[in-house]
Amino acid sequence: MPIRLEPLTPNNDTHVRALRVVPGQERFVETVEESLANAQPHPQAWLRAAYDANELVGFVMLWDSFEEPGHMLWRLPHWHIPTQLLGEDDHGIWLGVPERTVMWRPGVRVETHYAAVVLVPKESPFVAMFMDRVPCPE
Repeated sequence: MPIRLEPLTPNNDTHVRALRVVPGQERFVETVEESLANAQPHPQAWLRAAYDANELVGFVMLWDSFEEPGHMLWRLPHWHIPTQLLGEDDHGIWLGVPERTVMWRPGVRVETHYAAVVLVPKESPFVAMFMDRVPCPE
């Protein structure tokens, strides 16, 4: 069964806020509560509950704007990655990340040294990133 993304509503809000990552992963991902608080002042925040059939399995947050900086993944703990919408097909939504893209999160700015294509799949709770070469620290 494909993964379905639904807007947050009064009917699912409490359940989405109760989502937790598996033990040991807490240091990599902020809670949904923290994510929603960070997104609250931004009308560009695109927030969705992820369902596998009728089971709530995840939460997705993207930055959705045709204005600068454009569409971007809003990775947790809140890396902002400007992307270019490449299109959508049976696999999902395809986003481009050009070489020398500046991505950031509070206190950190990083310029990429590689180009990438990101797939936000229709049938998986995971996002895939394909890079044109392996990033290496300088």
